Amino acid sequence: MKLFTKFAGTSIAGLVLALGAVGCEPTHPEEIPGSANMVAEGNQDVAWTAPSRGMVYVYDTNTRRLVWAGQVDQGRRVEINRKTQKSSVDGNLVVNKLAPFDQQQIYFQPATGTNMPLMNPNPQPAPQPQPQPTANSLTVTPSVLVSPTTQPSPNQPSQNPQQ
Repeated sequence: MKLFTKFAGTSIAGLVLALGAVGCEPTHPEEIPGSANMVAEGNQDVAWTAPSRGMVYVYDTNTRRLVWAGQVDQGRRVEINRKTQKSSVDGNLVVNKLAPFDQQQIYFQPATGTNMPLMNPNPQPAPQPQPQPTANSLTVTPSVLVSPTTQPSPNQPSQNPQQ
């Protein structure tokens, strides 16, 4: 009977430890799709480069909130800079103020199919429509001096004394 009690006590202790260890595993944040994998984390500077087109999620484990999510193309570099407390993608600011000592995680979900549009690596402003000149319009070019000239009308005699 002593042997059984000892075995049962050891088994229960082992089961409690095993369940406790499972309970301590990090959980996947609810705000991030289950198909996204954590690819980088830290409470110092963190940098990661996308292996393909997809969605990136930056998550703050201390506040338990999604800090930023966005589409990236292959080769885009996601950075978390602790000195400036900012996050950027290829140097373009995406998060202006991060908590100074919080643990950040970067998750990545590869794109599937062709439903995710490609990002333009060098976005340009949309062209502005140019007004069409009319008979009574004047076009002004910056840094050009315009001097008015008087031209005689066809019905007036020339005031130029060259005859």
